[in-house]
Amino acid sequence: MRVLGFLRVRWKFVLTALIALIIGTMIGPSQDQLDSANASMKELKKDLSVKTGNEENLERKNKELQAKVDEAAPFFKLKEEERKQKAAEAKAAEEKRLADEKAKQVAEEKAAEEKRLADEKAKQVAEAKEKAEAEAKEKQGYNTGITYDQLARNPDEYLLEKVKFRGKVIQVIEDDGETQIRLAVNDNYDTIVLAIFDSSIVASRVLDDDRITIYGMSKGLITYESTMGGSISIPGIAIDKIDQ
Repeated sequence: MRVLGFLRVRWKFVLTALIALIIGTMIGPSQDQLDSANASMKELKKDLSVKTGNEENLERKNKELQAKVDEAAPFFKLKEEERKQKAAEAKAAEEKRLADEKAKQVAEEKAAEEKRLADEKAKQVAEAKEKAEAEAKEKQGYNTGITYDQLARNPDEYLLEKVKFRGKVIQVIEDDGETQIRLAVNDNYDTIVLAIFDSSIVASRVLDDDRITIYGMSKGLITYESTMGGSISIPGIAIDKIDQ
């Protein structure tokens, strides 16, 4: 490139030197030699002109390309800023998604833990209530206040509940180790219960017309056939102890 630049600027001097060199080496040249030298000179001049033109054309194209690059520089800069902005927005969106996902997970875990604790607390309260009711019931013993009318009207509701009644024995049926009685509650013949007990729970036999207090558990309705052939259903009680 430097050689071409030198030739382009100093081509006249170079041409003159070449001519002098050719003449100096051709003392007494013939006409053919002179023609050949002139032809070579023309060819060299032509080549130099072409190379000079090519260099100028290349320089012009370089300037045009640089102008286009300079013109497009703001556009490329804008595109780069947009790319960076979009990358930043995408990063921020991903960070937000991860943060939201983490917050959701934390909230779900917190809610699950709160529910577990609440369920555990509710279970403890229910168990404590059940225990308190059982203790109160045990302490209450047979003094439940359940009436004959309740047993007669809603026997299933009070099944296996503890009861206490006092009345007059109107019938006694003794069997092997077991005694069955019919008791008129409060001496009322319209409120009769059928009660069964193990003979070993009393110190002496229970007889008709005895007034006793029975403590036992409701067994629902017991149905038996009357002497008239009809069916009679009355409350049944399994006696645990008797006050004679």
